[in-house]
Amino acid sequence: MANVSGQGTLWNLPNFAGQLFTASEIATPFLDQITMAGDVQANEFAMSSSYDQEAASQPAITETASLTAPTATGYVRSNEKNVTQIFQEKVSVSYVKLSNANRLKRVEVSTSGFAYDEAGENPVQDELAFQIQATMNQIKMDLEYSVLNGVYQLPTSAGVAAKMRGIITASVTNTVAAGSVDITRTIMDSLFKEMADNGAFTQGGSFTIFVDAWNKQKLTNAYDFVPMDRTIGGSAIQQIITDFGTMGIVYVPRVPAATILVANMSKLGMVFQPVPNKPAGDNRVTLELLAKTGASEDWQLFGQMGVDYGSSFFHGTVTGTSTS
Repeated sequence: MANVSGQGTLWNLPNFAGQLFTASEIATPFLDQITMAGDVQANEFAMSSSYDQEAASQPAITETASLTAPTATGYVRSNEKNVTQIFQEKVSVSYVKLSNANRLKRVEVSTSGFAYDEAGENPVQDELAFQIQATMNQIKMDLEYSVLNGVYQLPTSAGVAAKMRGIITASVTNTVAAGSVDITRTIMDSLFKEMADNGAFTQGGSFTIFVDAWNKQKLTNAYDFVPMDRTIGGSAIQQIITDFGTMGIVYVPRVPAATILVANMSKLGMVFQPVPNKPAGDNRVTLELLAKTGASEDWQLFGQMGVDYGSSFFHGTVTGTSTS
């Protein structure tokens, strides 16, 4: 069904009887596992300052050479940054709509040719509260999508939107191309080796594998084993033991198709940019009443949020797996 753009009225937000459900993916399993990194007072923030050592080698310095100091080596640091971006929505519901909580939509029955009022009671008795909660769900869904898949954009003027860099987009240091085949243990081992070679495991942490529905099934097949009880079929692999630690596997619908993410959750944190004198709840989104212009309740939800993933080398991806 199409949602309404603009003000909600008695006629474009009809009431229905029966239990209230949505088939939309309102759960945010990836977002729910991230801790809070803290608040910032600028939309661009530094995540880490990193540098590279020279490759290890055996020195070969003669006594004669040691009498003169060698040429100095300077280790150059670089900054990895991200930005907070604006999440803003508006809720607008007319007084008339709010006054008709139990006016149920009349339904035309084509077989008998008459109209009737649906039996039962509207499960939404507070339309404003429902619209605010649904809007908050949408912000969370958009935030999780951005944290995973966001494409970086640094604003250069008031007319340019700040856009966070998502962790999958950022994971370019450690990535393995699957070549359009089903995921296998060999492919996963290749990713783990690349991550190890690039220092992902040197600082420890808690690593989790995030997949869509297709790759969740394929990972289970790849790591399947014969169960102790041969009268029970099937398996659902939730963890795998690797040479670099035990890793959980989590199904996240917003991980893009053909992609597997291995994230060091210890290096991930949400960053918030609060507005002075604007209270925000636990979700760090400000809900405030807008100025009255007529017979409607008008509210806005506003937040500035980003993700701190530490450095790209802490995480890894497999790209280009099969999708069907």
